[in-house]
Amino acid sequence: MEIFKKILMAILLLTTTIISGCSAIESIFEAGFWAGLIGAIIVILVIWAIVKIIKAIGK
Repeated sequence: MEIFKKILMAILLLTTTIISGCSAIESIFEAGFWAGLIGAIIVILVIWAIVKIIKAIGK
């Protein structure tokens, strides 16, 4: 019975560690997705502004 308790505690500890690790990895990739999306939007806006400035200078 004592071995069963030790095995059960080891399984619970292992699953808790794995679940929290997966959650951390998921949040990192989700944050990376949003940071990449915002970065892409900023780059597009900067390029658009440069094109507008160049067109205004050319007139």
